[in-house]
Amino acid sequence: MTAIQGFHQQLETLHAHMNSEIRFKNAKLEELVELSLNDLELNLCPAVVFAVTRALQKEELKMLSLASLFQYIFLADKIHRLVTDGDLPEQARQYPILVGDYLFGQTFLKLCEKDLHPYLREFTGLIETMNEGVIHRWSLKEKQMTLEEYKHILSKERASVTKLAAGITAELNGAEESVKDQLESFGYHIGMAWAFSEEGQGYAVINTYLDQARADMECLSGRCLVEPLDQLYQYVQGNLIRNN
Repeated sequence: MTAIQGFHQQLETLHAHMNSEIRFKNAKLEELVELSLNDLELNLCPAVVFAVTRALQKEELKMLSLASLFQYIFLADKIHRLVTDGDLPEQARQYPILVGDYLFGQTFLKLCEKDLHPYLREFTGLIETMNEGVIHRWSLKEKQMTLEEYKHILSKERASVTKLAAGITAELNGAEESVKDQLESFGYHIGMAWAFSEEGQGYAVINTYLDQARADMECLSGRCLVEPLDQLYQYVQGNLIRNN
């Protein structure tokens, strides 16, 4: 796992914390389902929470529960996607759905246990938005998608997660509304760059979103600490360059 400069300890703590929580009859997640995750899939959603928290000069580990919530949602969606249109045995089709639903259940349990229930509407809305993206993708599976169609789908499937992660983190840490909006924009643009990389769309469109994330940081200069956001930006950019 490639370390993100400045966030290695927080991410190690988060993964250990989640490994202790995701247990079913003493089985770990990797024992329940075969799931291969790259660096960004493993780290980016929680890293957005930690970076925004540090940018607002708050204690990152206090946001551990929030960071794990977003990773639970990402993982549940990722596991659900193991079910394809191919000719699968019934057990292979149903089992990932059950494991994914279990992780969604963990999300809502933690929302209640950690007094984050005021954000229940936002999290249920996020899951709905992600599913809308999946449904739209499925409806276009027989045609060559346009760039605009890709943008619409990826904004729902992936960038919606990083955008909300930045927005709720900013709100919980007392950011002014204009700062929160700019941080949400940063989270969205980072998420879109990541999503287009996963689609293998080439570096030109990815770089457009990275440039927009860079512009977000420039707008935030003097309003919060930009260095943690830049550390996250550099980590994402480095991974995307290697992957493309």
